[in-house]
Amino acid sequence: YGGFDINKGVDHLQMLGVKYYMAKSANAVSLARSQPDLTEIARSGPWVIFEVADSEIVTSLENEPAVVAGITDSQVDWVEQPLDESRRFGGPATRWFTDPAQWDVPLASSGPDDWQRVRVGEQPEARPVPQVEVSDIETGDNRISFDVDQVGSPVLVKASYFPNWKATGAEGPFRVAPNLMVVVPTDSHVELTYGRTGVEWLSYALTLLGVVGLLLLIRRPVMQFSGNTSAAVEAWDDGWDDHDFDEDGYGDEYDDEEPDVDVGANGAHAAPEPGENGAEPEAGPVLQAEAE
Repeated sequence: YGGFDINKGVDHLQMLGVKYYMAKSANAVSLARSQPDLTEIARSGPWVIFEVADSEIVTSLENEPAVVAGITDSQVDWVEQPLDESRRFGGPATRWFTDPAQWDVPLASSGPDDWQRVRVGEQPEARPVPQVEVSDIETGDNRISFDVDQVGSPVLVKASYFPNWKATGAEGPFRVAPNLMVVVPTDSHVELTYGRTGVEWLSYALTLLGVVGLLLLIRRPVMQFSGNTSAAVEAWDDGWDDHDFDEDGYGDEYDDEEPDVDVGANGAHAAPEPGENGAEPEAGPVLQAEAE
């Protein structure tokens, strides 16, 4: 951004079709009052309001636009790339907007075949076109209409370009720097309307299908599972009796191979009973292990 320049600022306001300028600081108000294209019309609190001259939303062009070749209509190609010497955005539209020396020939991202083609950074040739008298301009939220006294000569429409804009009674709209529109009238009455694109209609259709599917799921009966779960559990219990859980019912594979050892108080092994004739019995495997 540059410094405060009231004259350049007014030029930009006129280029973009801005009809009013509001100033607050003493310096901005003083400079605005000295600018011939600004007329003070009202005050609102600390703000001073000026009307901008020559800022009609639809105007005739002096020269034919030049189409920038070799780029797409993307934000990167149109606004950002290539970067300037300070690594700031320096796309064709950006450079055109910030350089008043280029304003006499509008740059377009597309256009009729007979418009000249230039490369990025190339200075286009000025090709004058017949001046068109524009009248009966009407604007709405999504509509711009006007009349012209002759056809075939390009007309600048100072509204932000977007693919949703469609023109009747003219070719276009074509995108021109910084982001405005140009149409070539084919009829004395031209109307631009902001409608819907095919992608938007497709997205609406998919959304509607999703809502219908959701309603069908909500209205679908609650799913019922067949069979009686509690009865099945009871039938499983009835198939067993206490005898099935007796220790003897598990088979010999659960019996220890070694003899049981009696454990006395405090975990001590009970003394073995004397054998025949009072002889001590042979120590079992557990006692032998303890002796070792």
